[in-house]
Amino acid sequence: MCGRYTLKTPVDLLWKHFALGNDVPEKFMFLTRPRYNVAPSQEILTIVYSENPTPQFMHWGMLPLPQVDEGKPKHSSSIINARAETLFEKAMFQEAAKYNRCLIPADGFYEWQNRDGQKTPLHFVRKDDQPFAFAGIWHERVLSSGENSFSCAIVTTRANKLMRRFHHRMPVILAQEEQDLWLNPLITTADHLNPLLTAQGAEDIVAYEVSKMVNSSREDIPEMILPVSPASYQMGLFE
Repeated sequence: MCGRYTLKTPVDLLWKHFALGNDVPEKFMFLTRPRYNVAPSQEILTIVYSENPTPQFMHWGMLPLPQVDEGKPKHSSSIINARAETLFEKAMFQEAAKYNRCLIPADGFYEWQNRDGQKTPLHFVRKDDQPFAFAGIWHERVLSSGENSFSCAIVTTRANKLMRRFHHRMPVILAQEEQDLWLNPLITTADHLNPLLTAQGAEDIVAYEVSKMVNSSREDIPEMILPVSPASYQMGLFE
């Protein structure tokens, strides 16, 4: 699964990396603050397709569409991850998988290792420390207030050889050439999209142990991503 991630890449570099245009709109400028512990229910940056790749804020955690709204989004029953294997089968995800797909920019994510009864957080990043994109899906809801609310989930898949040491699931990381395909509104079938939903979306991933401060979603400081142990784990995601 994926329950926490980082996005510390400067906003101007993010815009260039994901070809979002030359100028960063003012409403996105608060992204100049690096994020070291992005958590569910928070408002996060996503990229959707609207004639061109377009930045969009969404709440991390999809809500069942039939749920009655009472003026603002609820997150107690929200779903933060969607399994790739059943994405086109489950009623909650079918329409989103066909028509509402997004990229979720990140430059690292956390997973926990059970060690002697203790959960030790690990930070997973690319060797070159470049940003990447999770595969995501989203819903749009109209609240009773008339406000539109957007919520999203990260798609997960079976873990690769590296991740299996720590967890049986991992987020789908889309390779650069796969991102346009995932956003393409003309592609709507499982036969065309399922091949993208594997553990092969980045060439290199490195994992290293970090502070248990990550366990608290209230913490969001640079010290959280500093290695606390000289040991690291690395392996190409294609292995």
